[in-house]
Amino acid sequence: MFSRWLRRGNRLKHADASIRLQALQSLSIEEAKQAQEQLLALAMQDDSIEVRKAAVQQVQQPTALAPLLQEADLNRVVAHRIATLLDSGFDAGASCAQHKDVVSARIAQADTAAIPGLIETVQAPEQLAELAVKLRDQAREHVLAHPVLQQEAGLHQLERTARGRDKFCNRYARERLEQIKQIRAACSQHLERVAELDQALHKALKQQPQGAEELIAHRLKLTKLGDMRAAEAAALNATTAELADRGGRIDDYAIAEDPLVGVDLFIPDPDNDPFGPLTDAMQNLSAAMQRGEDLSNISAQRDTLANNWLASADKFPPSKAQHQVFEAVSRQFHQYQQAWHRYQEINWADWLPPPPADGGHHHSSQTWHAQAQQLLNKLQWPQAHQLPPRVAELQQALQTVDAQLKADKQASNAALQAFEKDLAGAQQALADGQLQKATGHLKSARQHYKQIPASKQAEQTLSQLSTQLGELRDWQKFATTPKRQELLTALEEMCSNPAEPQQQAARLKALRQQWQQLGRPNNAEDAQLQTRFDELAEQAYEPCRDYYAQRDEARKANLQQRQAICAQLEEYLDNTDWAGADIKSAESILKTARSTWRQYHPCDRQALKPVEQQFEALQERLHGHIKAAWEQNVSIKKALCEEAKALLDKPLSEQINGAKQLQQQWRNIGPTPHGVDQRLWREFRTTCDAIFARRQADHEASVAQDNQAREQLQTAIDQLTDITRQRNPADASRRELDELNNTIDTASAAVKMNPAQKQQVKTAVLDYTAKLEAAKREQARAQLSQWQTWDAEISRAEQQGNLAELVKPDPIFAARLSGNAASEDWLTLTLTAEIAAGTSSPVAEQTQRMAVQVDLMNNGVRQFSAQDCEALLQRWCAAGPKDAVADALRERFFAALAAAQDSQSRDL
Repeated sequence: MFSRWLRRGNRLKHADASIRLQALQSLSIEEAKQAQEQLLALAMQDDSIEVRKAAVQQVQQPTALAPLLQEADLNRVVAHRIATLLDSGFDAGASCAQHKDVVSARIAQADTAAIPGLIETVQAPEQLAELAVKLRDQAREHVLAHPVLQQEAGLHQLERTARGRDKFCNRYARERLEQIKQIRAACSQHLERVAELDQALHKALKQQPQGAEELIAHRLKLTKLGDMRAAEAAALNATTAELADRGGRIDDYAIAEDPLVGVDLFIPDPDNDPFGPLTDAMQNLSAAMQRGEDLSNISAQRDTLANNWLASADKFPPSKAQHQVFEAVSRQFHQYQQAWHRYQEINWADWLPPPPADGGHHHSSQTWHAQAQQLLNKLQWPQAHQLPPRVAELQQALQTVDAQLKADKQASNAALQAFEKDLAGAQQALADGQLQKATGHLKSARQHYKQIPASKQAEQTLSQLSTQLGELRDWQKFATTPKRQELLTALEEMCSNPAEPQQQAARLKALRQQWQQLGRPNNAEDAQLQTRFDELAEQAYEPCRDYYAQRDEARKANLQQRQAICAQLEEYLDNTDWAGADIKSAESILKTARSTWRQYHPCDRQALKPVEQQFEALQERLHGHIKAAWEQNVSIKKALCEEAKALLDKPLSEQINGAKQLQQQWRNIGPTPHGVDQRLWREFRTTCDAIFARRQADHEASVAQDNQAREQLQTAIDQLTDITRQRNPADASRRELDELNNTIDTASAAVKMNPAQKQQVKTAVLDYTAKLEAAKREQARAQLSQWQTWDAEISRAEQQGNLAELVKPDPIFAARLSGNAASEDWLTLTLTAEIAAGTSSPVAEQTQRMAVQVDLMNNGVRQFSAQDCEALLQRWCAAGPKDAVADALRERFFAALAAAQDSQSRDL
């Protein structure tokens, strides 16, 4: 067997890699044990990667294989081989047992019973999350209780790992992440509340309280706000401590300095307020001044109160209201003091009593009145203050004299106006030849002349008018006597030969008017003629008496008939229930009453006036009832017209049923004015005819529209299906899919899709969306590959020093091509990309990865978005120059970004 192994061992050194690979695959377990050194050499140095992988599978020394964990091509194979050896008992205490990839491999290939034994060796969030997904019951709870999975970063990793694999772990992570989110929200709320209270405190501190009550209320308010702030600050500290325990960042929740630091919050005792009694005393002093007490007494009280007030104000501040009382009383005192000084400077003996205001003393009274009024104006005694006795006596005397002067002036003015009016009337009457009227005016003028100041011109005017009146009296007597004789002769003729009663009365009235125009009797002769005229007039009127007596009886009868009409109308109006009255009968009664009223004519005008007013009021009242019924019926018919029009906007079935109901209601409506009724009926009938005429047309149009809508919907669905089937992923676009969906939505708005159509649309949309996602992923991979190629080319040029020969592929590389780019930590960028993608990193870099992850958490980065990955790509490509370290990490960096893109695409 040994010689046979040697022959095979020679094949392990064969120049052909395929033969070396076959030799490795054909080794037995015993042969592999004997050739460990050679197998390890092949694993470390062979040119063929396949040979190296096969050799790794035969090596039985975990520690020897540990260096190969750093090689990307062998990392996975080596990790699984070491995991297999450790699980089999080979070198269980080897240091590589803690390597991240080894632990991951052990977890991946271990059965459920072996997994709990691996928990103590796991520290990375990714591995703990993987364990939690694999385990169940108590073992899973033991893993979930690990401190790393209690932190926010570990919970994010657990949520990503369990997504789509383990609902319990995923829900567990999301619930605790939500708790952390709520804790952070509570921190923000407490911080905002503290800021609000700080703002309220700053605002309150700017206030300047006045008086003990305001000071106490102000400090109580500050104390209450301070207690509320302290409670919120304590709650914030407790919440931030809880957030820190969960791995959250708490730097953003620092509290500002307490605004009440150094503020005096001592609350004085309100019982020590001295200004209550002092304020009452000041108000009593004000009342004493209003009562008009002596200045010497007032001055002493005021000085004492002012001294006590100012002394108390140094120890205890008065309130605003108290201070206002002090200021008001002080102003009142100064005004009162100045008034007293002016009062004492006046010699009151010169002013009392006043001169009489009658007869020849009128002028002296006016002078005294003006001087006394000027004296009171100069004194300026404060209002609402009782006047001194001498001032009150002078004011009363002034009012008395003033009233007498005004009365005298008014009487004199009225007499003068009446005198002038009488003179003008007398002159006009004399000019018109009216003797009686001129005599009356002249008599009244003489009476008014006695009440006005003496005037020579007025006296001459009276004398001239008296002379003219005597001349007119003599002339009128000469002119009127023959005329009076003629009128008496005419009356004697009427007595001897009377005419018809109406004509006789008219002629008698005309003669009496002519007689009166001749004026009153001025002497005994005229008086005798007046008596003779009156006797003849009575005799001439005798034939008219019977006629007018009969006419009065007829008028009384007509009046009684009209009163009876009013009584009947009133009885009808009072005893009729107008809520359900027969309006047509009321219309007939209204017309009949008016025509009957006209039949009873004439009536005594004076006696008819109240009856006529009553009749018109009753007619108006009856017409009001009729009009109210008309208006109600018109409003009902108008409402029915509007309801009929409103039916046009409703479904056809509601239109038809509604129109029939409205027509029935129309028939039951009472009377309305003919013109309005005809107009409303035409309007109502036109609307109803239009409703019934639309029934057949709407039915036919509905059927046609429904058929057309179904055809359009099926056409849109078929178009979506055909385009989805024919479209290549590279040619697919979201815009086209949206347009197709919009077309279907528009068509389905008119008619509903059946289940088959819905399934057809759903299948087509899913297929098209899958093509869009495939095209998007392919485009993203191509773009990422292009950026990786550009970065590699520029990196080689940077290392070879021939940047000038390159053409700038993108502006992001401009700084590198000019040699001015800033450098980055390539390992940090790579680890960040792997964290974003959720992929593993080498075991040797776990410490750096944890530091990067902590920094990201402190900066508030929990999950990476597409923009975050884009920013990482920009940072990598913009930084330079790149060295061999960056070249070694480039493949990992871009592989991680590609994985992140795939993960984000799947999440979407």
